Amino acid sequence: TMSKTLVTAGLKAPIRINIRQDIWTKLIGNLAFNPLSVITGETLDVLVSKEENIKIAYSAMKEASLIKDKLEIPLNISIEQRIEGAGKVGKHKTSMLQDFEQGKQLEIDALIVAVKEIGNLLDIKTLTIDKILIGLDNTKQKQRLGANAILSVSLAVSKATAVSKKISLFKNLGDKQTLPLPLINVINVGVHANNSLRIQEFMIRPD
Repeated sequence: TMSKTLVTAGLKAPIRINIRQDIWTKLIGNLAFNPLSVITGETLDVLVSKEENIKIAYSAMKEASLIKDKLEIPLNISIEQRIEGAGKVGKHKTSMLQDFEQGKQLEIDALIVAVKEIGNLLDIKTLTIDKILIGLDNTKQKQRLGANAILSVSLAVSKATAVSKKISLFKNLGDKQTLPLPLINVINVGVHANNSLRIQEFMIRPD
């Protein structure tokens, strides 16, 4: 078999019975540690030595754990063990931090956005994961990830969630008590407008 061939060559190649379980075991840790390492610039040993980092990582991993529970994917390791294991890796830079330092594209969609989208489809809130995405950008004008990219992902997730629930988009964005509040543009400004006003747009809200 392929496994025996790789083992003969001196490589570790165990045969996995439940690949979904293995993927989620790794994913739950990576979606927390990888982006946090980019935000802080710290190696894993330093990252998990700080209480505030552990709290954020635990919360993000808990949200992901709720999602995998809804998908009925069992794990053979606890969140606490996953955090402890990360610390034992030592002075190691995550792959995302290495990519960031080398100016390469980050695996944000695969590690973080995908989990957020699944959570939305399952109606599971991912508040910490959302904050990590904001922290990854860490610029006032959303220059790193791009405001358009962030907005398009948010809209796509909201629409997909509405479709999965078989409800209108506006109902998905609001709740039982409050509907989304529309904003109305009354004066447009900018290079395309025939005025010299310095404020980009004048808008009113009906409340």
